[in-house]
Amino acid sequence: MTPPKKRRGGVRKDAASESRLIGTWRIYESDLWNTDYLDMVDPATMTIPANGLGESCFGVVTYATDIRFAGPDDIAFTFAGSDEGDEVGVLEIELSFHPGDDAVLKARRM
Repeated sequence: MTPPKKRRGGVRKDAASESRLIGTWRIYESDLWNTDYLDMVDPATMTIPANGLGESCFGVVTYATDIRFAGPDDIAFTFAGSDEGDEVGVLEIELSFHPGDDAVLKARRM
């Protein structure tokens, strides 16, 4: 038997095929921001595609994600994006801005 393919961080490359998270998610709640802020520019969303190159937007924050699939209900990601033009480093999304706030966002599948 051939061992599973690996992706950076020791996560199985083929785990995307098992993921129940692939799709577009509507961010509806945050512990830091109200819904008026979340939907300020566009509806707040996170897209999780099978190829792992996703995107998200909420408020004035937009970012591209590099997603690693760890199992059917588990992903990790790094991101690069902007917050009002400045660099920033149900589904719960935990974000830590460098340096800055930590936030928890909640989303439902669209």
